[in-house]
Amino acid sequence: MTGHLLNIRVHEELYQDALELSKKEGYSSLQDFARNAIREKVKTLKTEMILMQLNKIRGSAKGTAKLASREELSQLAKKLFK
Repeated sequence: MTGHLLNIRVHEELYQDALELSKKEGYSSLQDFARNAIREKVKTLKTEMILMQLNKIRGSAKGTAKLASREELSQLAKKLFK
Protein backbone atom coordinates (compact mmCIF):
# COMPACT_ATOMS: atom_id res chain seq x y z
CA MET A 1 0.00 0.00 0.00
CA THR A 2 1.41 3.37 -0.93
CA GLY A 3 1.11 6.27 1.45
CA HIS A 4 -0.12 9.72 0.61
CA LEU A 5 0.97 12.94 2.22
CA LEU A 6 -1.81 15.03 3.71
CA ASN A 7 -1.08 18.60 4.80
CA ILE A 8 -3.73 20.33 6.89
CA ARG A 9 -3.95 23.56 8.84
CA VAL A 10 -5.77 23.72 12.15
CA HIS A 11 -6.36 26.48 14.64
CA GLU A 12 -3.89 26.70 17.51
CA GLU A 13 -6.47 25.60 20.09
CA LEU A 14 -7.35 22.44 18.16
CA TYR A 15 -3.66 21.71 17.64
CA GLN A 16 -2.91 22.05 21.36
CA ASP A 17 -5.93 19.90 22.32
CA ALA A 18 -4.92 17.20 19.86
CA LEU A 19 -1.31 17.29 21.04
CA GLU A 20 -2.36 16.98 24.68
CA LEU A 21 -4.79 14.14 23.97
CA SER A 22 -2.29 12.26 21.83
CA LYS A 23 0.19 12.28 24.73
CA LYS A 24 -2.45 11.26 27.29
CA GLU A 25 -3.63 8.40 25.08
CA GLY A 26 -0.10 7.13 24.53
CA TYR A 27 0.35 7.86 20.84
CA SER A 28 3.96 8.07 19.75
CA SER A 29 3.27 11.22 17.74
CA LEU A 30 0.57 13.67 16.77
CA GLN A 31 0.68 12.15 13.27
CA ASP A 32 -0.24 8.73 14.67
CA PHE A 33 -3.08 10.31 16.63
CA ALA A 34 -4.40 12.12 13.53
CA ARG A 35 -4.04 9.00 11.36
CA ASN A 36 -6.03 6.95 13.88
CA ALA A 37 -8.68 9.67 14.22
CA ILE A 38 -9.18 9.72 10.45
CA ARG A 39 -9.28 5.91 10.32
CA GLU A 40 -11.92 5.75 13.08
CA LYS A 41 -14.05 8.49 11.48
CA VAL A 42 -13.99 6.74 8.09
CA LYS A 43 -14.97 3.46 9.74
CA THR A 44 -17.82 5.15 11.63
CA LEU A 45 -19.16 6.89 8.53
CA LYS A 46 -19.04 3.69 6.47
CA THR A 47 -20.91 1.84 9.21
CA GLU A 48 -23.55 4.57 9.40
CA MET A 49 -24.02 4.48 5.62
CA ILE A 50 -24.49 0.71 5.67
CA LEU A 51 -26.98 0.96 8.54
CA MET A 52 -28.92 3.59 6.59
CA GLN A 53 -29.02 1.20 3.61
CA LEU A 54 -30.30 -1.54 5.91
CA ASN A 55 -33.02 0.76 7.19
CA LYS A 56 -34.06 1.54 3.62
CA ILE A 57 -34.21 -2.16 2.79
CA ARG A 58 -36.38 -2.96 5.76
CA GLY A 59 -38.43 0.21 5.34
CA SER A 60 -42.15 -0.11 5.43
CA ALA A 61 -44.41 -0.51 2.44
CA LYS A 62 -47.95 0.51 3.38
CA GLY A 63 -47.29 -0.22 7.04
CA THR A 64 -45.80 -3.69 6.60
CA ALA A 65 -42.10 -4.25 7.13
CA LYS A 66 -40.14 -5.41 4.10
CA LEU A 67 -37.51 -8.02 4.89
CA ALA A 68 -34.11 -7.82 3.26
CA SER A 69 -33.07 -10.69 1.05
CA ARG A 70 -30.13 -12.87 2.05
CA GLU A 71 -28.12 -11.44 -0.84
CA GLU A 72 -28.78 -7.84 0.22
CA LEU A 73 -27.79 -8.62 3.80
CA SER A 74 -24.73 -10.52 2.65
CA GLN A 75 -23.53 -7.63 0.50
CA LEU A 76 -24.02 -5.13 3.31
CA ALA A 77 -22.29 -7.41 5.81
CA LYS A 78 -19.28 -7.72 3.48
CA LYS A 79 -19.05 -3.94 3.30
CA LEU A 80 -19.42 -3.59 7.06
CA PHE A 81 -16.87 -6.24 8.03
CA LYS A 82 -14.19 -5.59 5.38
